[in-house]
Amino acid sequence: MMRYDIDLGQRIQDTLTLKYADECFVLTANYVETFVTNAALDLKPDRTVMLRFELKHIGEFNYKTDQLNHVFGDQNQGPKL
Repeated sequence: MMRYDIDLGQRIQDTLTLKYADECFVLTANYVETFVTNAALDLKPDRTVMLRFELKHIGEFNYKTDQLNHVFGDQNQGPKL
């Protein structure tokens, strides 16, 4: 999937999803690349990889990483002072 800004004539975000499912589990891999830059909001281009492993009828596990900053997992960094 691709998000595109018609007014600016540029890509906003690309997403690639791969999914495997069988009788016992589901494995999903997502790659998201964002091209938005906004200095006032401190937004920079970013890449994210997310893996999701789900055991049918039992539960699921998610893992996400930010490839540019090598930050592992979802971390709440709070406001910058």
